[in-house]
Amino acid sequence: EAAAHLAVAHGLDPFTEVYVFSTGNYKDKDGQWHRKWGTQVAMSGYRRSAREGGDYEIEFELLSDEECKQHVGPNWTEFDVGIRCVGYRLDKFAKLKAMGMDPKPKEAFGFWRSKSSKNKDGSYKPDSIPQSWTRRMVAEKYAEKNWIKSQFDLKFSTPPVDEQVPEGTIMLDEDTTELYENF
Repeated sequence: EAAAHLAVAHGLDPFTEVYVFSTGNYKDKDGQWHRKWGTQVAMSGYRRSAREGGDYEIEFELLSDEECKQHVGPNWTEFDVGIRCVGYRLDKFAKLKAMGMDPKPKEAFGFWRSKSSKNKDGSYKPDSIPQSWTRRMVAEKYAEKNWIKSQFDLKFSTPPVDEQVPEGTIMLDEDTTELYENF
């Protein structure tokens, strides 16, 4: 239901541009275990929505270890991958050129981190990597998503702050969660 609401509200395809996923389990006050669910806009939804706002061109650059370390901070490890996404919105580029201005490319960053979030025991877990992907591919997707979000006014809802839930996730309320218990 939440995925359908998200799709309808933003003109997204509910089968390819929105997905539902488990964000973990929790125990209620009566000791009963429940699964938490979230919805998220897929990268294809971000790309299509951005292109409806204007065409764009982007390129990816691998950050050096030193640059990556500066962005990630003290939890940086030699396994982390950082990507700079550099690009132009072509509609704005053409207008600025017509006005005699020299448009500068905009940049955003994305990272795959080996110490992404902290477990309850104090150890760290890495960002996930979908099957057949590389760490670089994950970092590129994060960089592209951040670039699109910085250049286009996309009004996708965001979740409550929860370090275990990916950015852009919408948490379902308890009534809706029951609908997805056997999903």
